[in-house]
Amino acid sequence: ILRTDHPLAEKAELTLGDLKGQRFIALTRRFSVRSMLDRIFMDGGGGPEIVAEAATSAIAYELVRRGLGITIINPFPVAFANDPAIAIRPFHPKASFESCFVLSTQGPPPQQARRFMDFLRHHQRDDGYTTPIR
Repeated sequence: ILRTDHPLAEKAELTLGDLKGQRFIALTRRFSVRSMLDRIFMDGGGGPEIVAEAATSAIAYELVRRGLGITIINPFPVAFANDPAIAIRPFHPKASFESCFVLSTQGPPPQQARRFMDFLRHHQRDDGYTTPIR
C-alpha cells in the first residue's frame, strides 16, 4: 500500500529490492505477518527503514495516506476504500493474508453479523489481490 504519488506506484508489482531503504510503516510485533515480513527482509539481506509501527492495519493505511511511508498489510479491509490517493500493488515474495469469519458454536450468528457477512460476499471485488469470500 502506497500513495499514488510515490515513485514506486508506477510499478505493476513491488519486490524486496524495491523496498530497501524505503520509509516503512510496520505492524506491531503482535501480528504474525510482522514476523513473516521480518524474516523475508532478513533473508533478503535487509529491508525498508521502519519509521513507525501501527497497532492496526487501518492506522498503517492512514499513515501511508498521510505520506509517512509505505506498508504491507492485508488488502482486504482497504479494498473497499476506493481511495484515489492510495495505490495497492502486489509484493513478491508473496505475503499471504487470510480473513475469516469466527462464529460461535453455541448458536447462529446475530442478524447484524449475518448482514455483514452477506454484504462482504456480495460486494467484495475480485481485484487480483483477494480471493473473494463466497
